[in-house]
Amino acid sequence: MTENPESFSESSDEVTVQISFSNKVVATQQPNRPQMFSGETITLTCEVQGGETTEWTCEWRRPGLATHRANGKDWTLRLSDSSSGDYMCRCRRRDDWHSSTKWSEAITLSVSDKPRAKLTAGSTTIPVGGSVTLSCSVEPSAGWKYRWFRKTSGSFVEFSTNKEENGDITVIQGGMYMCMGMREKTDFYSDSSDEVTVQINFSNKVFVTRQPNRPQIFSDETITLTCEVQGGETTEWTCEWKRTSTVIHKTNGKEWTFIVSESSSGDYMCQCRKRDDWFSSTQWSEAFRLSVSSKPKAQLNSNSREIPAGGSVTLTCTVTSSSSGWKYFWYKERDSSEPLTGEEADFPSNGQMNVSEEGLYWCRGGRGEPAYYTDYSDRISITKNVTVSSSASSSFPAMFVVGPFVGIVLIILLLLLWRYRLSKDLSCLRSLQSDSSSQRAAATNHGANETENHYRSLLHATTSIYHIIRPRPRGAAGNDEVVKYAKRRERPHPEKSCLYVNVMPGINSST
Repeated sequence: MTENPESFSESSDEVTVQISFSNKVVATQQPNRPQMFSGETITLTCEVQGGETTEWTCEWRRPGLATHRANGKDWTLRLSDSSSGDYMCRCRRRDDWHSSTKWSEAITLSVSDKPRAKLTAGSTTIPVGGSVTLSCSVEPSAGWKYRWFRKTSGSFVEFSTNKEENGDITVIQGGMYMCMGMREKTDFYSDSSDEVTVQINFSNKVFVTRQPNRPQIFSDETITLTCEVQGGETTEWTCEWKRTSTVIHKTNGKEWTFIVSESSSGDYMCQCRKRDDWFSSTQWSEAFRLSVSSKPKAQLNSNSREIPAGGSVTLTCTVTSSSSGWKYFWYKERDSSEPLTGEEADFPSNGQMNVSEEGLYWCRGGRGEPAYYTDYSDRISITKNVTVSSSASSSFPAMFVVGPFVGIVLIILLLLLWRYRLSKDLSCLRSLQSDSSSQRAAATNHGANETENHYRSLLHATTSIYHIIRPRPRGAAGNDEVVKYAKRRERPHPEKSCLYVNVMPGINSST
């Protein structure tokens, strides 16, 4: 009998048969917050109702992403901006991969950028003996606790943590404050808030003083403003200054020295802080008014422009009357440009100089340390009068009155004297003519001898007569020429005190 061998066909395709459990599956998340942030960590759990004791392996899917498998019901992940979406899960028995649950309903994750804490202050100034309240929040979510930091010098230091979801804190110290939010039971923190500076105001009164304390200050002068803190004289302060509500300068002390200009005019205020605690300060002082004028020019005056003989001229230098504290410097046109010294000039007082030499003079004022100088005055030319003294000048008006009167009197006296002498001379002349007539008659009778006697009598007369006899040349006709000079002498008889001048009688003449 013939046996036929067994024959088999090729195997069929595989068919997977799965058992689908009827257990309801629910996806959950921890922490269960409506708003999640990038960088935060969450745990998704696939809950199988009625299968709590079964060991499951689960898988998760989200539209657009590959399926993620977890060796258990939980999937812990760190969120990013791209983690937002709908998540679904299902589970299988760990020892039976072909038995699975149905897919859960979707849960939605909303992921935002990492938040920043916000810090607000009811006031940034702590009154003396008081406090201020600070508030920290992370919006628009809940579930935060808050960490607080304070900086007085150097870096921020944590000084407190809110144990409850309360973002308020009360502080009594000045300083720079900052906060951040912290998720409960996680290591996730918000970004830090902006810094808020809280200051303590001291009750000490503050006021501004100025040196030099003059009523008027000029452009380019140097002044020092001081912020005085009553009751804080021994404390080391650093101060800040503001003009017209704008802080313009800070000093490492109470004093501020600067060179002013016309634009420096305005109201100045100051406040000070302890050098070791920048966040504890005084109140602002009351405004101090500073008025700055343009640079002044010295004014030079003199009581005269001419120096009298043996005298001097007084020069006076001044600066605008509303200013004070000036010392005056004097200059003269010479080789040196340095001011005149006490050895070179006479200074009767500050601002005055006695001048006894002619020349060009000018001056200027100076004050303060370092010295501040005005512009130079205009130059004054002083000349010297060498002919007229002070006394002569003062007697000039009297001379104009007395001089003409004396002249008229003198002329009258001279005229009277001339008339008197003229009458005397005429009397003497008549007497002489009478004598001459008689002598000529005698001369006719007696000749030359009588003539000689006549001259002799003249020589012996009581009147002093000086004569010269010039003989005529030989052969010449006539008698000798006699020239007589007489000088009058006081006599008791007027007729014997005559003055004869150039009397030339002719012996043989009939006239």
